[in-house]
Amino acid sequence: MVIQALAVKTPQIPLKGFVDPDTFKLYLSDVGILCNLLGLSRQKEYELYYWKSDALAEIDFLLYTKDGIIPVEVKIGDTSKSKSLNTYMARFQPPYAIRISTKGYDYDKEKKIKSIPLYATFCL
Repeated sequence: MVIQALAVKTPQIPLKGFVDPDTFKLYLSDVGILCNLLGLSRQKEYELYYWKSDALAEIDFLLYTKDGIIPVEVKIGDTSKSKSLNTYMARFQPPYAIRISTKGYDYDKEKKIKSIPLYATFCL
């Protein structure tokens, strides 16, 4: 079982209106499979989208929330370099962004980036 994330070239509302139907990612989630097999529903459910530019910049997830379209970047390790996220922020100016990594909680007021540790991802 897989979850499909659809590519969006222009992050505007409605996200479904800007989907590239030929580009997508597939995710396998052990927790999701377990919940499905047990007949449990997910508490928080988002349709999955991501953003990809022609210049090879890519944002892992776009969440449509009450605050608007929020970019979410997942980083491996302790790195906080975010070329794609910086590109997205400058181009589309979302109210804030979320970075998930092995680092702790933080908020960069200047860049408007909320940092969330991997173990707290379920809080989204």
